[in-house]
Amino acid sequence: MRKQKMIAAVLVILMLQCVWAAAAVSVKTETLKNSILEYIAETTPTPDVSTIGGEWAVLCLARGGYYTADAPYFGAYTARVAETVRQIARPDGALHRAKSTENSRLILALTAIGADVQTVGGVNLLQPYANTDWIGKQGSNGFAFALLALDSKPYDDTFSTVRTTCVENLLTRQTADGGWTLSGDKAETDLTAMVLQSLYPYREDAAVAAAAARGFAALSALQKTDGTFSGSCESAAQVVTACCTWNIDPDTDARFVKTGGSAWDGLCAFYLPQSGGFAHSKGDTEPDAMATEQGGYAVVAYDRFLNGQTALYDMSDVAVQPAAPTTVPTVPTTQQATETITETEPSGTSANETTSETAATEAAEASTRADHPRGTMPETTTAQPMEPTAATVTQSASTAATPHTGEQSSVPAALAVLVLACGVCGWELRRKRAKPI
Repeated sequence: MRKQKMIAAVLVILMLQCVWAAAAVSVKTETLKNSILEYIAETTPTPDVSTIGGEWAVLCLARGGYYTADAPYFGAYTARVAETVRQIARPDGALHRAKSTENSRLILALTAIGADVQTVGGVNLLQPYANTDWIGKQGSNGFAFALLALDSKPYDDTFSTVRTTCVENLLTRQTADGGWTLSGDKAETDLTAMVLQSLYPYREDAAVAAAAARGFAALSALQKTDGTFSGSCESAAQVVTACCTWNIDPDTDARFVKTGGSAWDGLCAFYLPQSGGFAHSKGDTEPDAMATEQGGYAVVAYDRFLNGQTALYDMSDVAVQPAAPTTVPTVPTTQQATETITETEPSGTSANETTSETAATEAAEASTRADHPRGTMPETTTAQPMEPTAATVTQSASTAATPHTGEQSSVPAALAVLVLACGVCGWELRRKRAKPI
């Protein structure tokens, strides 16, 4: 009898530990997310059409659930957008003659709040995507964002050919070291992570699966020993978001856990708890708007990942297919301990800014800051599915600012333990009652 009581007690203790750990992870992640979203809402009270203080702020607040889709905040934003589009749109619906990302970024934000992107100030923002030459003026950046925009919702099937062209261009532009770049022949962290997010809906295509495997291997090689990438918050944020998109845990997956921390640790190293925002570079004491918006979205993506939700979704009335955990690409063994590629930045720009690939006559105008990808929906193709890989459960060391411990305790598992404990206790009670007095 004593033995059974001890077993029951141990099971109850284990159950309570599981429940506590799950609750702790949820509370810490939720607290960090809410802090960042509150900071964005306070510092961006009137977002407009803009890379900073515009679409990415709206995306964070919408997908993080800070405001509902029908909130006055988004209504006022939509009205300002309509007026701006009426003023700057070209006859074909393009907001810029050489930067398709201007349309793509706006489509992502409007889709996230359930707005109709085909009637914005009397302009159809999807119309110019029929011109793939226009998309290609920004090289891989343009093609990736075109996919993100067109796949943020199941828009018109007439764009299927455009999607195919974008995917084919991205595959042919992959660098020899497995990533993507806007110029040169060496993989860049930001763009590689961005392209990987855009390719996720096409993951069942064998060529895409192989390209993604090489892409994640390239990101792993670019990671520094402290878990960061390129020394900027934006790079770390894009990698975390790409991992969550492909159902890879950025805090425990062996590819992204280095001796000094994980990719998640690397992102949290830029968090400034005293303000609620993110710094652009480690050591900065003031939050940076772009870093906060991109870092904030990565936190939102990881929070959804931890809660078993897809990182890719919109707030429209379209049903969204959850990401399948078996689609994580197999990655070949590569060096992972140190960063082997150094990213350069244009003179006079911050590290998260990039120069687009474009014709020589349009180089100055097409130069653009690499926007952070969000919001694609899975799309099924007929190619062979990828083989899954097993994610490591190794726990990485967490920094003081890290809100997540790397442990993902399952509430259903805890309940199972509780049921088992109750069963043992019930069996013991029945046995005692059956004994003669």
